[in-house]
Amino acid sequence: SAEHPEIVARLEALLAALGRQPSCSDIPVVLLCRTSSRADCMRHSLHRLDNVTVLERPTTMQTLVSSVQAALRARSRQYQLRDQLQALRNSETALRARERELKTLTENTPDILSRFDRQFRHIFVNRAAADLTGIATETFIGRINRELGMPEDLVDLWE
Repeated sequence: SAEHPEIVARLEALLAALGRQPSCSDIPVVLLCRTSSRADCMRHSLHRLDNVTVLERPTTMQTLVSSVQAALRARSRQYQLRDQLQALRNSETALRARERELKTLTENTPDILSRFDRQFRHIFVNRAAADLTGIATETFIGRINRELGMPEDLVDLWE
């Protein structure tokens, strides 16, 4: 406002700096405002910041220390969450790489690979199984070997 242009300028500089932070960053801010300038502080900060504490001056040391400690705890939790999310992203990337490796292995091996459920229904077969039997991989899924016309002695061995 016209009454306190230096306060407004400082707040604008602070808000600009905070605006350059990544969207996931929620930097806690503790603003000390004189009682006479509280309206300006509120107008320029509260509606543009998500994590702000406005304290009127004069304030007690205990109130100031408590507010700063709460802000630091909140920021620490943000860093913990950021690190956990990054670890999760790294795990997902590694898992996808392992899945690609496994798929490449299963699809390119000359050996028949099949996975069954508890009732001996096929839930996965690789290309080698289809190539050797002449049965499409989709036809295997959900069926037992007997339904696929496999030889009885082979079916008995599996079962």
